[in-house]
Amino acid sequence: MDPLSDVLDVFRLSAGLFYSGRLCSVVSLGGDGDPGSGAGLGQFHILTGGRMDVLVPGHGRYRFDTPGLLCFPRPLPHRFEPDAEQPPELACASVRFGLDVDNPLARALPDVLWLPAGELGATAALIGCLRDETRCELPGRVASVNRLFEVLLLRVMRQMMAESRLDTGLLAALGDRQLSRALAAIHAKPEQPWTVEGMAVAAAMSRPRFAARFHEVMGQTPAHYLASWRIGLAQRWLLQGKPMDWIAGQVGYDSASALARAFRRHVGQAPRQWLAAKADAGLA
Repeated sequence: MDPLSDVLDVFRLSAGLFYSGRLCSVVSLGGDGDPGSGAGLGQFHILTGGRMDVLVPGHGRYRFDTPGLLCFPRPLPHRFEPDAEQPPELACASVRFGLDVDNPLARALPDVLWLPAGELGATAALIGCLRDETRCELPGRVASVNRLFEVLLLRVMRQMMAESRLDTGLLAALGDRQLSRALAAIHAKPEQPWTVEGMAVAAAMSRPRFAARFHEVMGQTPAHYLASWRIGLAQRWLLQGKPMDWIAGQVGYDSASALARAFRRHVGQAPRQWLAAKADAGLA
């Protein structure tokens, strides 16, 4: 049972390097005018040396003077103000948590996440690997850096689950012994006619206690999460060219039209419109 891998299989994590090196001037990122980002993308920054202040409107000003990871899982404007005497050395990537920004994985992390290297344990060694890769000129450098970013973020999510650093969201639920059982059961058999009672049985909890605990941790009802999971699967298979009738049977809907109605309610677009939009964006 590995519900985190199940989630990452549906809501694919991907990273794309857009900057590496010393930063010697003030730069604003994460907004509409950011050339390294785009709609639905977060950002992941690795500080390998030097010092800087980071201003995040609505969140405050932060001082960073030790190596570590700074993550903005969702689009959020921020400004880097480098120290004049010790300019920071950075590696920066755009991060996509699945095909749409509004999914359980994208919402699982806080708006601003900073983890000093000293708190990362064995994962901190990957920062050194990433630094070395950004400095080299060997073939495959960018692809290697992108994969290292993805592994780093995966390891961070795993660590936050293991250490129970989050009280709410999908990662908190996956780190909960009983809720994770229900999630694993849903992920394994999305076509099953799930009820709240059935999910509660999988979690070995009473129905009222399960429903209350699920909503407390996830911020949504079990039925809403089930719909999100099914639509996420449908999106993945649509991109693979699977027919709607087949997909409907795999995700628990009686017909392609029933799935299309649920898809429109959840996504705001009909499946064909959504697929065309992804093709236009180069994601299909």
